[in-house]
Amino acid sequence: MSFYRPLNTTYKLSGRVLIVPVVSVGNVAQLAADLLIASLELDRVGVFDPKHLVPVVGAREDGTAGLTTPIELFGEANSRIAVIQQRSPVLKSFKQQFTDTLLEFIRNSGSISSGLHGRGRHV
Repeated sequence: MSFYRPLNTTYKLSGRVLIVPVVSVGNVAQLAADLLIASLELDRVGVFDPKHLVPVVGAREDGTAGLTTPIELFGEANSRIAVIQQRSPVLKSFKQQFTDTLLEFIRNSGSISSGLHGRGRHV
């Protein structure tokens, strides 16, 4: 599996603001990402290879069939905002590899990236 697999082949990240939460104490960044996803009515448009993350699977929050995975991309054709939702931490032995792969994806996507963590915002 490649690092990213689109579920909506017409959705493109180019020119959109990409928000990336940082897994942290209390899951504040993930909760903020969930709030953005729900408030902006973003759809799951892609999934990422979870091999670098702690395995986790759960029911979809939006009531649709299927499962959530450790890391997914949410967006909407009419929104300039896209959100990566990471639900589990990176495995210690894969932190650098995951970071390098994610940064390469972001650089190649043509998006404008922004990270969220529990203590503030990084651009």
